[in-house]
Amino acid sequence: MKKIITLTLLLSTFFFAAKAQVTANAGADQEVCLNDTVKAIGTGLPSGDTGSYQWRRISTNQIVSTTFELKLRITSGSTEQFELKVTRIKNNVTYTDLDTFDLKINLLPTIAYKGIPALCYKDCPYPLTGNYIAVGSAGYDPTVKDSSLRYYQKKSMPWVSGGSNANDPYFLSFCNYISNAQLPSTGARDTICFDYTDPKGCYVSQCRPVRYYPNPIVELQDLEVCIKNAPFSLNSMVVKPFNKTGGIETYRCLSVPATSSLDKNTIITSSGSPAIYVLNTGTAKDTQDVGKYVIEYCFKNAVSGCQTCDTANVNVKRYGQAYIDNLPKACINGAAIELDSFVRDKFSGVRLTGCSWSCVEYSGSRDRSIPNVKLKLDSSVKNNKFIPATGAGQYMLKCVTDPNACAANDSIYIIVNGLPVIQISVPDTVCADAAAFNLNNVKPAGQVGTWSGPGVSGRKFVPGSVTISSRVNGPYQLHYTYTNPLTLCTASDSQKIVVMANPQFKPKAVVRKILGQYLVSFSLDSLVYVDSSQQKGQWNFGNGKSSDYFTYNNLPVKDSGIYKAYFTINNGPCQYTDSVIYELNYKTTGISAIEHQVSIYPNPIHNNLQIAYPADAQIVITNILGIIVYQGELSAGQPLILDTTHLSAGQYIIQVNNASTELRKLIIKY
Repeated sequence: MKKIITLTLLLSTFFFAAKAQVTANAGADQEVCLNDTVKAIGTGLPSGDTGSYQWRRISTNQIVSTTFELKLRITSGSTEQFELKVTRIKNNVTYTDLDTFDLKINLLPTIAYKGIPALCYKDCPYPLTGNYIAVGSAGYDPTVKDSSLRYYQKKSMPWVSGGSNANDPYFLSFCNYISNAQLPSTGARDTICFDYTDPKGCYVSQCRPVRYYPNPIVELQDLEVCIKNAPFSLNSMVVKPFNKTGGIETYRCLSVPATSSLDKNTIITSSGSPAIYVLNTGTAKDTQDVGKYVIEYCFKNAVSGCQTCDTANVNVKRYGQAYIDNLPKACINGAAIELDSFVRDKFSGVRLTGCSWSCVEYSGSRDRSIPNVKLKLDSSVKNNKFIPATGAGQYMLKCVTDPNACAANDSIYIIVNGLPVIQISVPDTVCADAAAFNLNNVKPAGQVGTWSGPGVSGRKFVPGSVTISSRVNGPYQLHYTYTNPLTLCTASDSQKIVVMANPQFKPKAVVRKILGQYLVSFSLDSLVYVDSSQQKGQWNFGNGKSSDYFTYNNLPVKDSGIYKAYFTINNGPCQYTDSVIYELNYKTTGISAIEHQVSIYPNPIHNNLQIAYPADAQIVITNILGIIVYQGELSAGQPLILDTTHLSAGQYIIQVNNASTELRKLIIKY
């Protein structure tokens, strides 16, 4: 019997070569796996010789091959012996030789399949190796076991991962290819295959079904509750699943507030069918049980056993009360009032936030069918701000804090006052040399309120205090502001005023004698703040003669004598007059020298008037009615200073007389 050669390749085909030259050689003894095909090559018949080969299974005395090659599938597990018979015919002589080999047949290994349970989506990736899904046992020795099987799938894109080496376990990673939402609620069917090769090289494989189920979609929401309302229903925390039929619900409390003495394992209870779950914290009003309770909710599919859990908070709040401080006085033109800054917790005094404000009453009415009441209720509070501009009247404002839990509210009245009525009276135009005058506030009357603006001094307007840079100055904006002492509401008004400049000019007369007749031409010199295109002027020559032109030529004068011509100019409501004296006689014809020698300063005047003349003269001052208000002597070369503070504002005529001539001039007192 030949020596057995152990086979190490899975399902290998064995070839045996007997090196007999004259004698039969069936090869060495062999060892194969059940259901393998054994192959053997016999030798002994020299090349070119005539003869035959014959293989016989000794156990059954069955001829299994008549060629040099034996090829036979082994289907029985018993040890076999095969005989090779070689027949050689040479020189018509028949020679025969026999040889045998023993064949040991190893039974196929077996696989003990523990089974793959129905998998939930959250089980993925599922460890196949780690869960010992299958264990292989060697067929030749069942005590030889191995759990490191190879796992695979026959589809084009297998969902099995791992197995790249002996230290890389296998996983079923279906979640890399499908989502939880893609799995039907009844589950999805799949097939997983695995095989095992024992140390003798014998091989076995199996394929088994596996089913995937989706995990339930679970979503919780936080609850805001008030301790006075305990116990609290937890069912309202569950947003998903919508349909709980066929499912198993469980609740548990994971933690309680640090200050609470409650046992987290006993405060959740259930009752009824379907079950109602409640969190019972007790109804104590103190703060030790107030705070955050962490709740876990799990939902399990009764068919698949797949479960999903989620956590949320139940925020238990102490019952509080809102208290609104007194609101400030409001005026219809006031800024919006931030209402949250006036509300606090009655117990702790802490400022409350998140208050929901509304207007519930206007001027004693809550009837929304009245358009004006509805308008005030709807528009007086915006974004927790009170809008005084909504209108004057009494409003009731209400604050509600935390309406979904510990509702605390308070209300308060606020009165919106209208603005004080203001009426002022200011002239549109004044003259620059006009005296200071009172600014008149008609409503409210009296020494109340304040005036401001250019030229304002206290409660007066001083025309001479503004800067005069043109004929028409301004307009200047004058403001009046008044605050009602009872309502503290402030209103203001303004009015414009124009200040007309004092024209400055020098009347001039030129006398000519032509063909025995005196002709006088009149003009203006040294013009300042004068615009002949905008202003009206008039010459008055006496005897009813006048001219509206700024320049007048060749006024005929028949008799000798001293004459005076006046020129008056109007600047808006302001009127200014100056004069020129001229003399006609046979000896001298020209303008009197006194006009250039007399100094009268200032004009217009306020307090003091200064008069100077090189010669002795008499001074007479009359008002426009001709009443003498001053009369005195002027010494040559010595200025005369007169105090005019006792004179009323208005126009006056000053006369300077000496032995030979007279000067009359208009002066203005303000």
